[in-house]
Amino acid sequence: MSPTPHHSRFNIRPPCTTGDSGDPGPSLGKDAERVFDFIEDERHLTAHDLLKDVRRRIKEQEAIVTRNSTRSSKRKPSRLAIIIRKESAKLETEQLDREELDRAKEILNSNKAAIDKLENRVRIFRKALHNLNEDDEWTYASTHFGIKTFYRREEDQSLSVKLEGEIEGVPLFEQICVLKEVDLHYKWAPFCSSSMTVADLDKLDTVGWFMIGLPHFGVARDGCFRAIGCDNIIEDGSILLVGQGVHDRPPDAPPPEDPFLSEDPILNDLGIPPVPKRRGSGRMTIRKFESVIHVLSPTSAKTRIVANIDPNMAFLPQSLLEFLMKHLAGVMLAKLQAATKKVLKNPVSNEHARKMREHEDFYKHWLMQKF
Repeated sequence: MSPTPHHSRFNIRPPCTTGDSGDPGPSLGKDAERVFDFIEDERHLTAHDLLKDVRRRIKEQEAIVTRNSTRSSKRKPSRLAIIIRKESAKLETEQLDREELDRAKEILNSNKAAIDKLENRVRIFRKALHNLNEDDEWTYASTHFGIKTFYRREEDQSLSVKLEGEIEGVPLFEQICVLKEVDLHYKWAPFCSSSMTVADLDKLDTVGWFMIGLPHFGVARDGCFRAIGCDNIIEDGSILLVGQGVHDRPPDAPPPEDPFLSEDPILNDLGIPPVPKRRGSGRMTIRKFESVIHVLSPTSAKTRIVANIDPNMAFLPQSLLEFLMKHLAGVMLAKLQAATKKVLKNPVSNEHARKMREHEDFYKHWLMQKF
């Protein structure tokens, strides 16, 4: 029986930080508000940098208020009256600063849940950027369709694969659509027989499911994952995607390096598809999937991907599994490019193009505005 999709509901408003570099402004209270505007626009790294600056300024302002209060209490009445007359303008400024301080503190205190969520995501995004930019200990495996594949043995003896290459003639806008619409992954992903969006938790937060089958061998594996994104288009012309498996850890496997994506309580109500029980079937373990897409021009981008996936096929020789992973990974990215080009060639009846028209609130009124 096929799993039943669950679609979360959330409001999508047009981007409100377009053209905003994220640099701190003169108003502490306004900057506190801007933090949550950046979160709303999925610019999580910029939101966190501004949050750190707001917290620093709050701490400094609190120290100034405490110091001024202590000084005032030690002054003699006659001396205090003279100082008040001479420094009335300064006191007015300090009062305004105090109002800004109280406003900023109230904004942060009333949005603690959003801040906790932001800090969890930023921790994951920064770790992913470190992994993606690290070039040590990778071994070259192959080149397919201009995409280079490398591999690396991790401390737990699992295999990580890295892909990198420039994609020509493929606009990022359509590429995001092909990636986001998990319902249509079976249309282009190699050996994928079925796929489904379990839930869209936010604009760039999706839980998906897919089935990979090798019918000639009587083998099938499904995968369930959660993927989140971070918009860095204004900052450095890139989009960052990070994913992790959901309900896919074998009983004897160690816990994930970071459990936020896979053990978030929000997943409990989604009706994640159960692990297949048919003979020859099972669930793969997606330890991590990290990708950064740098826009080079309106029709080209440089993509780098790091993935660590265990198909949980102990009955097959490990050397064969690793050979397939090293060489099929590049084919996967090439198939993604081909699917994206089909959107451009047939913008009327192509299924991805139809999805973009069906979900205008996301594609036209939100994503398009960022480009």
